[in-house]
Amino acid sequence: MLEDLKKVENFKKELKDLLEHAMFKEAMEHLKKNLPALPNEIILIKARYENAKIEELKGFIDRHEKEKVFLLCLNSLLEFIDRLGTTSSLKFSTTPEFTKHHRFTCDRTKQFSPFTELLRNPDRSRQHYFYLYGEEKQAHPGIYMRYLKRLEGVHQDHLYPDRKSTFNVKDIPMEPVRPIDIRNLSQEFIYTIFEALGVEVRKGAHEKTLTFGLKQVNYLGLKENDKICFHLQIRDKYWDPIVVPEQIRQFITDFCQKDLADDVPEMFFFFSVIFDGNKPIKKKELDNSLQDVVFLKNLGALEVVTDECIDDWFANYSIFWETVYSRQETKKRHFKQDPVPNKNMDEVQQTLWEVIKEINNKAIHEPRNSNL
Repeated sequence: MLEDLKKVENFKKELKDLLEHAMFKEAMEHLKKNLPALPNEIILIKARYENAKIEELKGFIDRHEKEKVFLLCLNSLLEFIDRLGTTSSLKFSTTPEFTKHHRFTCDRTKQFSPFTELLRNPDRSRQHYFYLYGEEKQAHPGIYMRYLKRLEGVHQDHLYPDRKSTFNVKDIPMEPVRPIDIRNLSQEFIYTIFEALGVEVRKGAHEKTLTFGLKQVNYLGLKENDKICFHLQIRDKYWDPIVVPEQIRQFITDFCQKDLADDVPEMFFFFSVIFDGNKPIKKKELDNSLQDVVFLKNLGALEVVTDECIDDWFANYSIFWETVYSRQETKKRHFKQDPVPNKNMDEVQQTLWEVIKEINNKAIHEPRNSNL
């Protein structure tokens, strides 16, 4: 740390002059040249700044939201500068850490962007219905978990470890639909939800509503501003282009929306049609049959993962590597081939989990250098 008080004050003035002219990058370089090592606090600020630019390019946030992040980064940096030369300037925030759910953040922009766009709308409705489809190998639960983490506000906890949503989020875990007569699919959905809620309905379940079920469990202790998520999975063996859309429509209108109370939490329903290869479904047929269910929003097909998407994942988490070279070497070591051939998402997520564990284990035994 700079020892001479006059030099410290001049240094702080130079940094503030740069920031007043929105020269964030230059200010970071000035810090790097004059400090023995960049503390974690500054690494996190820089990562937040760079991540906001990437998020805007990918359509996850708009320009206004990016500018808000930039302003927060600017203020955080100014606060740090004000502490330079004091003992408190040596006490920095928590080291960023990979968490398990980061393995779910590779690719899937097509499915994730409409969801984040919806959350930016303050006038949205109280219930939301989505459908997506793809082979089982494309990891339907993974994208669903990503939606959950976004709602919980912890999707960027490697940058903001103390941040979370001001509301509660409840996931209602459910198994895929069991073997049934597809003409009773709506009723099976109802039984599955009541079972997951712990509501016992011995007969006449098809005559009950979701509001009825939630009242039986006191809304799970949730308030109007809180969120509930349901993941309803249908295997392709139960698919029929006429019967299934009608059953979903019936489930939505007669169960979910009927007698809906004003104080129920906001609800998100995700319908996954899972292909196992035994009964190929034409994607166009599926889209054409479900588009008439007016409440459903199409999130599209879950496709294989490309090398470019894997590269993007590593770049998005570049804060965890000292250099571009070390980041690229980690990718080569785990994915074996360069470029990586198209892969199924379940394999990609498993490999990324191995990467996350390796990085976290290394951080414990060999703390990362603060230099960027």
